[in-house]
Amino acid sequence: MYNKKPGKTFATPVVKDPQGKTLSAGKDFDKKYQYTYVNATTVKNNGQDVARAAGAQVDAKDIVPAGTQIKVTVTAAQNGNYVGENAAVYRVMAGDIAKATIKIADKVYTGYAVTLKAEDFKQIKLNGVTYEVTAINGNQISLVGTGSKAIKGGLEIVSYTNNVNKGTAKITLKGTGDFGGTVTKTFKIKAKTAKNDLFSKLTSIFSR
Repeated sequence: MYNKKPGKTFATPVVKDPQGKTLSAGKDFDKKYQYTYVNATTVKNNGQDVARAAGAQVDAKDIVPAGTQIKVTVTAAQNGNYVGENAAVYRVMAGDIAKATIKIADKVYTGYAVTLKAEDFKQIKLNGVTYEVTAINGNQISLVGTGSKAIKGGLEIVSYTNNVNKGTAKITLKGTGDFGGTVTKTFKIKAKTAKNDLFSKLTSIFSR
């Protein structure tokens, strides 16, 4: 996760053997991990912009921008039951949408599956930043930041649940681009007003 403080983007790996057994740092593999940049990137270090080449080691004072990919390499402990090394790549996220405040407007029963439009998202706020939904194309939700600032990320609609009848519907979203995580939010489907429809027509018939 992105952090404006240095040294806060080092993810601690969980290492398992082929049978799924979780291995122990210090016993099965070295506690000292190696972190390197997958691609060339520019970071902040002591208040200065510093270019890091692909494969360069991540410095403890680096403030790493969101979207950066980092490779962490783990080496087997000496005289242990394992040999060699292994590596995995992770991405520094701008935010985890599971921690976002998302408010959705009420919808009205239609007799069909109810889906959301851009204007139905009344508020999306994460890490103190408010985002606006500008468009929904298929299952992709486009966002802009405060002041219509372009961002490298958005949301994806994973699924809807209970979104046909009156009641509480659910939508599951996941982050894309610089955003990560998954979250499920609820919205209300209200009864359709009977005015000018079959019920009012029936009333007029029986009142004759």
